[in-house]
Amino acid sequence: MKLIELTVDDIEKIRHTRNAVREWLFNTGEITRDQQVNWFLNTYSRNFEVVYLFYDGETYVGFCKFDPNTGIIAIMIEPEYQQLSYGYKCLKMFLEKCKGHKIYAEIKINNIPSINLFIKAGFKVESIKDYITMSRQM
Repeated sequence: MKLIELTVDDIEKIRHTRNAVREWLFNTGEITRDQQVNWFLNTYSRNFEVVYLFYDGETYVGFCKFDPNTGIIAIMIEPEYQQLSYGYKCLKMFLEKCKGHKIYAEIKINNIPSINLFIKAGFKVESIKDYITMSRQM
């Protein structure tokens, strides 16, 4: 298992993953290639977010991203690799890179698999509104 930092060559992979799991996201609209390129140029390349792709050997499984300004983390796993512990493995590896930060996850209330994933990784519920906010001090 390995985490590899995002490059411009990888943006189609994360666009595919994001669109495949969009039912669990706050913005459920499909992301176009142009939108993904604009995100890369205007957000990621300016260091507003940190993104790592997760691989099992040479197989791309998903990605995780972190906003160091807000402390919010997100993890997205390709549907065919969900329910195989990849989300947990990816999250644990990524959290090692977040030492010294308080990490937050904002999860839709109906996304039970993600809620359980973050609980398993040691996150605690901070608030429940239209979504659940969970946190963990690293």
